[in-house]
Amino acid sequence: MADSSVDSENLKIFFLGQEKAALELDNNRRHKIQAWLQEYPLPPSGHALDIGCWKGEFFELLPEGWHHTGLDLERHPELPSDVTFVSGSASEPLPFPDASFELIFAGEIIEHLLETSRFLAECHRVLKQGGRLVLTTPNLSCWLNAIRWLMLEQPWCVDCDTGENGHVRYFAPRVLARKLRAAGFEIIKLTSVGGLEGFRRFPRFYTGLFRLFPLRGKCLMCLAQK
Repeated sequence: MADSSVDSENLKIFFLGQEKAALELDNNRRHKIQAWLQEYPLPPSGHALDIGCWKGEFFELLPEGWHHTGLDLERHPELPSDVTFVSGSASEPLPFPDASFELIFAGEIIEHLLETSRFLAECHRVLKQGGRLVLTTPNLSCWLNAIRWLMLEQPWCVDCDTGENGHVRYFAPRVLARKLRAAGFEIIKLTSVGGLEGFRRFPRFYTGLFRLFPLRGKCLMCLAQK
């Protein structure tokens, strides 16, 4: 059985170390989540959980009537006061009863965990029937890594030493999809964002590239339902 303390150490590297800028809900992910919430509107009220909440930016995207619960190693001083904060690690069983939430956000978390299947099973457990999971993680199959492979360089997001980002698991789109389905989720949307930013000065080309190859961006994003 894997030692979950390893997961906790990797989480500490990321959340309590020098890589905090990567925790920001960047515009690429923010805009995609906003588009999903327009396409699949949430009810006026409900309970949402942000695993690895940090400043709680995800909650800003939700309707005003929603109750916010954040799980993290420690409370960030900028986390809004209306967020119910729970100190804990994503590498441990989630400290909530079954069917507690209508919505879970796990942004850039799963790549830090050894027991990824257990984590997804826990997300499934604490979601209500019909509840949704929004999950993001670095994309092992992105264009950048194809270029780095050709150049005999280390793939982006794949740590080669301790104390980097704390990444221990790496996902390609089909692998993530299989993991989610095995945990009992139905995949509503699976796409990617970011990468090849140098081509943004050619908007039509850049947009067309992602339309043709929606799973080659730097960050995988999935909307799944229990």
